[in-house]
Amino acid sequence: PDPEGATPRFEALLAAQANGAHWERALAQIEGATLARCFYLEQKAVLHYGDTNAGKGAFQRVMRKFYGPDETSTVDLAKLGDPTIAVHLLHSKRNLTDETSTKGDPIPDDIFKRAMGGEYFTMKYLYANPFPGRFLGTAFYSVNDFPRTGDRGEAFWRRWVAFLWPNTIPVEDRVLDLDAFIWTEEREGVLAWLFAGLGDYL
Repeated sequence: PDPEGATPRFEALLAAQANGAHWERALAQIEGATLARCFYLEQKAVLHYGDTNAGKGAFQRVMRKFYGPDETSTVDLAKLGDPTIAVHLLHSKRNLTDETSTKGDPIPDDIFKRAMGGEYFTMKYLYANPFPGRFLGTAFYSVNDFPRTGDRGEAFWRRWVAFLWPNTIPVEDRVLDLDAFIWTEEREGVLAWLFAGLGDYL
């Protein structure tokens, strides 16, 4: 990647949240370490939450492009109890659950803790027998509010790293298909940002 690659749109996307250098550095560390497949060792999921139209969705779509379709999944964390859905985590580096899940069932806390902790839980391919499998990737949850759960204990909430996106981007400042523009015009610089984050993490 070109370390000098300009990323004005990507930088503006993050700067709009006015969360400061520490927030952006932590974001780069986690995304870079996830790309290198080592953040899963932290045994944590990543929660992006905040206002609608704050840009978190565009950010997530850009990040997913770096992983490619063969190493990403979109398993709803509320559906982990279904072995035929959970099996899609098996070869995934990065799983993204989006905002629609907060309106559905709560996250099954016991299976969630086992999955994020790298423990075995039941998976199943369609028309095949169940088997014990593990998720050795990182789960990202992009929502307007905190995920629904019946578990208020420390063991559940310590499995999360949370990033607040507090600021809605004004209509006049929004860019149509921002993620596609960043991927086409700025990906070299964003990849350098990810590598720098990985270096900080290590």
